[in-house]
Amino acid sequence: NLPVCPNCNKPLNRKITDYGMIYSCPGCKGNLVSVSILKKERFKSKAFNEIWQKAKHDHLPAGRSCPFCGRPMSLQIVQSADETITLDICSLCLCFWFDPVEYETVPRDKEIIKEEPVLSQKSREALLDLELEYLRLKSEEPDFEEDKLPPPGIKGFFSVLGFPIEKTGSIFDFNPLVTWTISGIIIVIYFLSRINLDFVLKHFGFIPEEWIRGFGVTVFSSFFLHGSFWHLFSNTYFLMIFGDNVEDDLGHYPFIILIFVSHVTGLLFHSLFAPDSSIPLIGASGAISGIIAYYTISFPRIKLGVMLWRIVIIRVLYLPAWFYFGLWMILQVVLVRDQIAGIVNVSYLGHCEGILVGIILGIYVRIKKKQYGVKIDYYK
Repeated sequence: NLPVCPNCNKPLNRKITDYGMIYSCPGCKGNLVSVSILKKERFKSKAFNEIWQKAKHDHLPAGRSCPFCGRPMSLQIVQSADETITLDICSLCLCFWFDPVEYETVPRDKEIIKEEPVLSQKSREALLDLELEYLRLKSEEPDFEEDKLPPPGIKGFFSVLGFPIEKTGSIFDFNPLVTWTISGIIIVIYFLSRINLDFVLKHFGFIPEEWIRGFGVTVFSSFFLHGSFWHLFSNTYFLMIFGDNVEDDLGHYPFIILIFVSHVTGLLFHSLFAPDSSIPLIGASGAISGIIAYYTISFPRIKLGVMLWRIVIIRVLYLPAWFYFGLWMILQVVLVRDQIAGIVNVSYLGHCEGILVGIILGIYVRIKKKQYGVKIDYYK
């Protein structure tokens, strides 16, 4: 079914443009435009990123009903040269509603606009057919790909170190403020703790047999502590590589809740199996496990690259997130046995509980999105 105009309740017509297909109302002449079209049209990227993020985190939307899902859209203001435009945005369906004339008057990035050739209607339709065929072929891509060389720059550096790298990015440029802030705090606290690590571990590490000391403050303080530089580096990397996508999808506050619920439940689960332990438990691994699990449930087909060494020949194998996560989760479960046996001193029990929290939240959000007809994976 075609989406319905939020003004006059009439079915919208498909309209072919040089940048793709939009929906136009035959009555009021309003336009429904997807975020992918906006990006192609070079709309003011900074301004649109700001209103997009505000719309995503608007918990009390008061706009008109979304033509796709029927939920209230978020009202956001765009300043043009001559007037102020108020747009209705649905962050679930990834679309913007423009009243008559607004679509043409919204500011573009003039400095990067190129003269586009004027295409006939027949050429536009042929171009759209090619784009749809590309999307069809894209959806049929093999899950497993291989590159002969690691990617250039920082991604290649991390892949050589053995860390997974993302092959994809999000639609709009996004500043993951919570992810960056938490990572920065963790790094600063690590270097401060090196002044007297024994004192910090004794007073701020989580000890199962004394978890209520300091009124339970160690349940939270232990999250920011790390015992070695490699412990810090690996946790911070995984937080940065997966946290930005999850924060963008959930929003700032739900993302914080996911982090600390995963962390706290991981500590409590660890304590069930070692209630008399006096060994301090530190690190953000339980929370990061929850982030990775949510990431996988929400974006299962995003490609993650891992380095393969074949004697002196280097290859980067790109795996779908669901496959990478499956292998990683099996490893965590297997290592729980070694933890219980006392062979390792890493809390894989905490990792598994964090995974469970991330899976539950990811499935819940995915079900809610399907109920409203939202495209599940909107990353390139």
